[in-house]
Amino acid sequence: MTSRRLLQSCILFTLLVLSSSLSWADNALEVTSISGASNHEIGSATTTPVIYGGVVGSTATCAAGTGTSSVLCNNCLFVETACNEKRVYPSTKLKINFKVITDISGTIFVGLSDAGANPVAISSGVTTSGTATAGGTGYVEIDWGTLCQEVYSDSSCGDPGTIDETFTIYISVEASQNFADANTKKISLRILAPDSAFGDNSIFTSGDPEPSSGFEDFKATPGDEKIDITEPAYAYSCKTIFKKVRFFYYPTPVPVTPFDVTTYGLTSSFYADFSLDSSCNATGIWSITGLENGVTYALRPSMIDIANNNIFLLSKTQMEGVADCDDGDPEVQKANCPYIATPGEVVGLLPEDLNCFIATAAYGSSFSPIVKTLRAFRNQFLLTNNIGRELTKFYYEYGPYGARFISDKPFVRVMTRILLTPPWAFAWLSIHYGLAGAFLIIFSMLAGVIYGVRESRRGSM
Repeated sequence: MTSRRLLQSCILFTLLVLSSSLSWADNALEVTSISGASNHEIGSATTTPVIYGGVVGSTATCAAGTGTSSVLCNNCLFVETACNEKRVYPSTKLKINFKVITDISGTIFVGLSDAGANPVAISSGVTTSGTATAGGTGYVEIDWGTLCQEVYSDSSCGDPGTIDETFTIYISVEASQNFADANTKKISLRILAPDSAFGDNSIFTSGDPEPSSGFEDFKATPGDEKIDITEPAYAYSCKTIFKKVRFFYYPTPVPVTPFDVTTYGLTSSFYADFSLDSSCNATGIWSITGLENGVTYALRPSMIDIANNNIFLLSKTQMEGVADCDDGDPEVQKANCPYIATPGEVVGLLPEDLNCFIATAAYGSSFSPIVKTLRAFRNQFLLTNNIGRELTKFYYEYGPYGARFISDKPFVRVMTRILLTPPWAFAWLSIHYGLAGAFLIIFSMLAGVIYGVRESRRGSM
């Protein structure tokens, strides 16, 4: 019995030692900051940091002052091509700062490995602080050209067209080189350009009939000094590499070709980014704020992946192919194109009230065809004159109360739909035939009904 207990105690002690050793591994060094990366995630002392390198587009078209040893390349210029404002550049140095959190000291060694392979020491294009001591700090600098050569055999970090490779960087503080013990910190390195399934790395331009990924459709709803973006639709299933959607918004005279991104460029200040979750759903309300009331804006979205690659700009051909978006009449274009909006003091709906107005509550969606018709009538006829604007203000002030009353009462919703049919019919006629035409058609119909009733009564006598 005593021998058995002794054996059990020895086994338990061994497991505790191994457990302690495993928990200590990779924790001797803590990464404190990273610079010179397209994107990065440091995490905590016990997690593996991740460094992302975006390699879409050319390194020959970097904006002035970028693409240097200290500044990544910004190749998002006045062209419709995939790009990255923090694109990997061969001479730019990736810098990793760390601190020593255990009682070790020695020379700093750097290694690199593919998944499952043994690390190989790298020294070309690598600079370190030399040594590190217990409780002290150190750094490692690696030229991106060295990393690109090791990962995909291109020291110029050219655009490979398709790549998603993950390697591991090893930083070790040792008396002699050893990447296998507890004195080594592992850092994940992921070099990324869109997968070929995304459309061979292209932003979709006028030559493309439709996108194969990213956005396919959306709705721009004007508000007071803002535009709300609703009803996003994706061409295919969500890609996990997407981290945000970027909406370019261009102040544009109409009628023109309002979605020409080359007018302002992909690197201008005219864009807003909105975060996505892992299912590509919005993590908040998409509102572009700080806009100027009375100015018409054309919106066009693209996708930003985890390496900050700017990809899948929605096809201009597809956008202009939507009814009224390439119309010669500026009023029709502004009123009916879903990608164009003009902020105004009372034009838009508050984001939290998008589903709280009477017509929306009655039909269950702010984008039912009938609600769209009423909204177009508002934009085209009510908001163009003082009386119409006052009526709209009144509706926005008291409409939500009525919407809340009917929203959970099916019978009342049905009755409201019936009552809204005449206003919808008048709005539809006005949009298609003008106000005078709408009144003439309605007057003619009423006259016909009255005449028919009189004739029916006369015949019965």
